[in-house]
Amino acid sequence: MTFPVINPEVVISARTDREIHAPAVVPIIFCIDAEPDNHDPPRNDKSLWHAVEKCFSALELWRGRLSEATAGGANFNWFLRADHQIAELYGDSAWGLLHYYESWRSLMARGDELGLHVHSQRWLEARGGWIAEHRDDAWMSECMYMAFAAYERVFSTRCVMFRFGNRFMNTSVARMLTELGVRYDLTLEPGYRGRTDFQKPHSGYCPSYATVPREPYRADVNDVFSPDRRRVTGPWYVPLTTGVLTAAAPRSQLPYHRAVAPESNVYKTFHLDIAPDAFRRGVDNILQELARPYLAVVIRAQMIRNPNVAANLETLRIHPLAHKFRFTTAGRSLQLLGYEISDA
Repeated sequence: MTFPVINPEVVISARTDREIHAPAVVPIIFCIDAEPDNHDPPRNDKSLWHAVEKCFSALELWRGRLSEATAGGANFNWFLRADHQIAELYGDSAWGLLHYYESWRSLMARGDELGLHVHSQRWLEARGGWIAEHRDDAWMSECMYMAFAAYERVFSTRCVMFRFGNRFMNTSVARMLTELGVRYDLTLEPGYRGRTDFQKPHSGYCPSYATVPREPYRADVNDVFSPDRRRVTGPWYVPLTTGVLTAAAPRSQLPYHRAVAPESNVYKTFHLDIAPDAFRRGVDNILQELARPYLAVVIRAQMIRNPNVAANLETLRIHPLAHKFRFTTAGRSLQLLGYEISDA
C-alpha cells in the first residue's frame, strides 16, 4: 500500500480559532440519495420524485460555486432507488432510472458517479403498510439483485457504488456486494449505537457500528465491521463522516480512528441538514483528527429544501482550507488519499 506525500501547513479556522494541519488535498464525497419524496408512501403512490428534480437544478448551481472555490471541478455521487418497493409502486424497479434517464446521462457526462441505494421495504398486508425487512437475507438479496439488474439494463454497465437504506449492513449483505462486483460502499456510520426502531415498523434491527473504522478499509470476509489489511480484492468500505459535534470532541482511537466510547459520546453522521454551527465544528475536528482526512457527507433528496443544506455547503465553500477541498467521486477520493493507485 502506498501513501500520499503529505505537505502539512497550519491555518487558523475562521470559525473556531483552532490550528488545523491539512494535507495537500481533502476529498469530499457528497452523496445524494435519489428516491421518492414520501419515505412511507401508500401502495398506489406513483408520484414524481420532485425532491430529486429540485436537486438537479439546485446542485448544478452549487457545482459552479464549489468549483470556483475548491481544488478543481466539483463532482457528486448519486445513489438511485431501484428495488422491490419501487417495482411495487411504479410497476418497474427501474422507473426512476428510466424516467430521469437524460438527467442521469447528463450528470455522468459531467463526471458524477451513479450508484444504487437499496431499501429492503416489504409490504405487510396485515398492517397495510411497509416494513423494513432486515431479518430475511433472502429478501434482501432479492431486493439487491433486482436493483443491480435494473441498473445494468438501463445504463449498460455494472454498478460499482452502493449504499444500503436505513443504515443497515451485515456480513451477508457484504458478501453479496462482493459477488455483484461493487467497489465502493458508503453505508457505514461509525459510532452509531444500533437500534430497534420504534418510530417506524421495523422487522429486523440496525447493528451497532461502535467499532467500525472511521477511515476506508477492506473488510474481513467473515466480519464486515473488521478490517483485513491483507485483503487486496473486494469492496472498499468508505465510512460516512461521523463525529461528536461539540468543542470537547474526543480524539479517535487508533488504529483506524475508531469512535471513542460511543455509549456515552453521541456520534452524529454528517447529514448536510444538521445545525450549521455543529457542522462547522465537526469539519474542523475531522481535519485535525484523521491522519488522511476526508469528508463523506450525505443528503436524502428531500433535505434539499432545508436551508441548513445551503448553509453547510457555503461553510465548505468559504472554509480557510477550501482551496484544498476536492468534491469528487468515491473512487477518485481513494486515489487521492493513497488507498488505490490511479488509473492515469
